Amino acid sequence: MRRAPPVEFPQERERANRIGRRLAWATIGYYLIDMTVMYLVIGRSQAMKAAWLQDVFAIVPPVGFLVAARLVCKKPNDRFPYGYHRAVSVAFFFAALSLIGVGVYLVVDSLVPFVRGEHPTIGVFRLFGYQVWLGWPMFAGLIFSSALPPYFLGRMMFTPARVMHDKVLYANAEMQKAGWLSAAAALVGVAGIGFGVWWFDYAAALVISLLILKDGVTSAREALSILMDEAPRTTDFAAADPARARIKTYLESLDWVAEAVVRLREEGHVFFGDALVVPKDQRGLMAKLHQAIDGVKALDWRIYDFSIMPVPELNDDTEARPERATVT
Repeated sequence: MRRAPPVEFPQERERANRIGRRLAWATIGYYLIDMTVMYLVIGRSQAMKAAWLQDVFAIVPPVGFLVAARLVCKKPNDRFPYGYHRAVSVAFFFAALSLIGVGVYLVVDSLVPFVRGEHPTIGVFRLFGYQVWLGWPMFAGLIFSSALPPYFLGRMMFTPARVMHDKVLYANAEMQKAGWLSAAAALVGVAGIGFGVWWFDYAAALVISLLILKDGVTSAREALSILMDEAPRTTDFAAADPARARIKTYLESLDWVAEAVVRLREEGHVFFGDALVVPKDQRGLMAKLHQAIDGVKALDWRIYDFSIMPVPELNDDTEARPERATVT
């Protein structure tokens, strides 16, 4: 059985991979500390509870990235002849499912007590003989723990995510960068309780819940598209990846190729693909096919496994009967 080649990141991408792993570990360490601090000051605020649960589940994406980073380096075998590249997409999908789960739970958990008219309260505690409102440490925890570090961690993740074409890390960066929105909503909720506007807390909790749910649904939709072999898109999903167009242009620029059709699918960081080409003549075809594949792979490091099949003609739906000569 033919297997895909072993995984090797180019030097620049390997450096980005190391940076991404360090940032993932830093994110996990930060959230372990942050969720502990938030738990100590959570009180009876629904918004604080939502912010705390968001911190708990924020660990899932970086953990998924680290697990996938180890799996993709395993060599292909008879059971997985294409390798373990899709571990990245699977991790992306399960991280999205975890966000959807906590988002749905928080929406319900915010609406039910609001409908019942339960008024949240924030108590006091004694410090050095003085009574201190628990809202002040809540503010401090939200500002210095939940708002600032995730924003900067998220910004630092964007560069290695783009360099590696790692959509798990990119989605994680987007969620971290937007963490200040949840912190801001929780601040409004706690302040609302302090001013006697009790429903502010539930409104803030609902905003946080909907933000989490939005992130989860968006990520799940994108992960499913990848798993269903959607044509590759850019790391931020904003547009179709230009690699396919570049391959087609390159093949049709060869003097022995009349027409070409290219298909690509995304496998984690890399692309697997094939092309149907109509050769102008059959002389030296095998050597030309080998050279063309080398040229295609030189276009982009992500073009990991590629095959070219010569065909007599191409019809409208790109289906054709292949010739005997096929080189991969």
